[in-house]
Amino acid sequence: MPAQGQAYLAAGGGVAAVGSGLMVTAYDLATGEQRWQVPLTGLPVGAAVVSVRAWPGVVTVGVSVPRTRRHPAGRTEFVLGDRTGGVAGHYPAAVYGGAVAASADGTVVVGPRAVTSYASPSGRVRWRRATGPRPQAWRLDGGDLYVSVTSGSYLAGGPVTAVRRISLLTGSERMLRPAGRDFTGTLSAALDGVLLFTGPGGVSAYSGLTGRLLWQRADVRRHEHRTAG
Repeated sequence: MPAQGQAYLAAGGGVAAVGSGLMVTAYDLATGEQRWQVPLTGLPVGAAVVSVRAWPGVVTVGVSVPRTRRHPAGRTEFVLGDRTGGVAGHYPAAVYGGAVAASADGTVVVGPRAVTSYASPSGRVRWRRATGPRPQAWRLDGGDLYVSVTSGSYLAGGPVTAVRRISLLTGSERMLRPAGRDFTGTLSAALDGVLLFTGPGGVSAYSGLTGRLLWQRADVRRHEHRTAG
């Protein structure tokens, strides 16, 4: 438990990683022994860890970066090797985005304007899919990433006119649209090929393969949930 501030914890791939401030520490899940402790450097004053995720072979760490005279406020996603803590790369990320898939081979990052797959350790872009100039709501379902399409940002609301289904493996993209209408509500969940949208009118379910409306329930209250991590 940190004496000050807030810590972020993730476990997976045989490692437990903790981020607090700009320090990241990894422990072996089997023994509890510390593997490494690494300070994240090259960041402006006020930057801090806001997300930690553990994957097979790597640990990804999201860092909130404050506005400076040279750079706008945003987020940077660091990729660290799970054995040594060595930095394999760092990439621009959306404030409520970051790594959505990662391994020793590469990392897929939801960025401020695109979803991008980076190769490790070269940082070469393997594929990139533009998502527009404003942040959009997203959800994961197995090997697919679903990203809403709105004229504004998901924080400002507005009708969802389409949903991008992006393969995390290949980057192939398909645009989903319900027949003759917009999606009803806000993209809130994706599970087993079904997309759930919630709003004041209740819950609507759509096919994650075609965008076809499956069912609607008007008597279910909306539970607010913001994509984070």
